[in-house]
Amino acid sequence: MIANEDFGGIRILRVTMKQVCQMLGCSRDMINRYRRDDPTFPQPFKEGDTRQATAFFDYQEIIDWYENRKKRARMDN
Repeated sequence: MIANEDFGGIRILRVTMKQVCQMLGCSRDMINRYRRDDPTFPQPFKEGDTRQATAFFDYQEIIDWYENRKKRARMDN
């Protein structure tokens, strides 16, 4: 599901923190650091109003952020 944005004919729109970690190959702590220190990192949204509601990230925003980060890193070298 993570490697391909098309899952059984359904386009993936949102991913959980765990899935973002898998996509980027990093820990939850690293994601939280990105959220805190990088204003361009996508912010999660919740489906419900309760504190326990699952937080999701927009799949395309994560992909776009990563691609932009990659471009900036290559330009710096």
